[in-house]
Amino acid sequence: MAVEDEDIILLGNTKKDFKFDVVFNFQDIDEALPYKDTFAEKMREKVKSEELLLSKIGNLYAAEDSTFALHNCRATADFLTAYLDSDPRLDKLKAEYEQ
Repeated sequence: MAVEDEDIILLGNTKKDFKFDVVFNFQDIDEALPYKDTFAEKMREKVKSEELLLSKIGNLYAAEDSTFALHNCRATADFLTAYLDSDPRLDKLKAEYEQ
């Protein structure tokens, strides 16, 4: 099934095998902080001897893969709506929502 012409927003995370036009990270706090996914790290440690399971939770997107850090649920929803309703100009949208 081809989805190249569709706008898809994935809330959550997935493996870097799946390519996206843009990746954002979200933290519902006032500033972007370094993010360490301790849950994923713990899961990888627990299944390290299970190759199939490890392959499903390895190589995930991380905050450093993000184009823009999003903050605040309402502002994030507004930003994503504006992004989907426009011919995305990330620099302009980022400037508006960084205020």
